Amino acid sequence: MISIQSLTGKWQFQQAGTNEWLPATVPGGVHTDLLAIGRIPDPFVADNEKRVQWVAESDWVYNTSFSCTDELLSEEKVFLVCDGLDTLATVVLNGHELGRTDNMFRQYQWDVKALLNAKGANELTISFSSPVKYTAEKQAIRPMPGVSRPSLAGRICARLPVSLAGTGAHNFRQLEFGRIFAWKDTARHALQMFICGRIMWMDR
Repeated sequence: MISIQSLTGKWQFQQAGTNEWLPATVPGGVHTDLLAIGRIPDPFVADNEKRVQWVAESDWVYNTSFSCTDELLSEEKVFLVCDGLDTLATVVLNGHELGRTDNMFRQYQWDVKALLNAKGANELTISFSSPVKYTAEKQAIRPMPGVSRPSLAGRICARLPVSLAGTGAHNFRQLEFGRIFAWKDTARHALQMFICGRIMWMDR
């Protein structure tokens, strides 16, 4: 039997380099979280897309604290499982970097039993790097034919394979103003648990 402790729900987030933490919801995204607190206009209305381009040009940090259940801690192994991290993310648990992601369609999991605090809070931080800045840097190293502006390179290259820019959603929103977020919810399907995806703990 698999024990699951979901980490979806209320988180906090901030623009990297600032000191202001804001309320966030996971699954969710930077645009939706900023929109919920009135920090940006609706990107789909009029020419608001131009007014929110700074969001995709910035780095963002999501953070949550939690305690582990006794049931989970009694297991031999405990994994942190992340799905739908879009797209360039660094995952840190209690000050230890677990890994970096560059493909929102992949599942990532780490054995974290040794890093968990049995008593007290555990801190999970997921830092999302700007896809615009990342792809502009790649464009400067190896220019993509037909793209002359770094900003345009950032918006287009975000749709290219992981070897160049990381793999993200191929849709209007990704192309036009970028997305940075954890987009999947929590679900369970036997041992693999692939149906909907989640950010959660599990034993195996």
